[in-house]
Amino acid sequence: MKINKFLNIKSLAILALSLVVLVACNDDDDFGTDTDKIVAKIFDFSGPTLVSLGDVEQFSVTPRAGSTFVWEVTGAEMEAIEGATHKINVNYNQIGVATISVYEVAANGSTSEVSSQNVDVLSLCSWSVEMNDTWGDSWNGAELQITFDGAVDLAPVVMALTDDDAGYKLESFSAPVGYDMTVTFVSGDYDEEISYSIFDASDNTVYSVGDFTYSIIPPAGVVYTTTVVCP
Repeated sequence: MKINKFLNIKSLAILALSLVVLVACNDDDDFGTDTDKIVAKIFDFSGPTLVSLGDVEQFSVTPRAGSTFVWEVTGAEMEAIEGATHKINVNYNQIGVATISVYEVAANGSTSEVSSQNVDVLSLCSWSVEMNDTWGDSWNGAELQITFDGAVDLAPVVMALTDDDAGYKLESFSAPVGYDMTVTFVSGDYDEEISYSIFDASDNTVYSVGDFTYSIIPPAGVVYTTTVVCP
């Protein structure tokens, strides 16, 4: 009886020791600790690709405990954010192309590859278009297309009245200095209801067409071209 009791106690002791060894192996195996296994890598590197001269915009990456992120900015001014190395502010103080770069230094000392993004810095100013519809509804498929031709390819600006606009809207858009701008009117149904005016950055009317008498139909095609100048 005493022998069986002794054997049971000994068996329990061996089992407990085995569990301790097993847990220890799971926490620190042949590959090292979890920290040792970290592979430095940049995740969710984000920020603008087009800005206006004088803008201050933020770049960021996904943070990771114990990691430090090292940034480099050329063609603009970097502004560090206290207490956070995973994001910075960038002051775009010169026209041209700015380059934003970052890499991670992980808790185990490993470093990631450098991630970089170019940002086109243009001098932008605000132009606007006043749109009307005599019937008080949408432009019925008609629209204005505003395109820019310059050193950087820019997406066209498309404007039109919708049913939600109740026949009137004043909408602004950014125009880059030195670019050739073309405004094209695309015809829809009931163009005789449409009138609109284009205003430059100084609020001067540079083009206007249509009225409230249905007697003037806005012409389709290119209606206005200019090289953008800002005050």
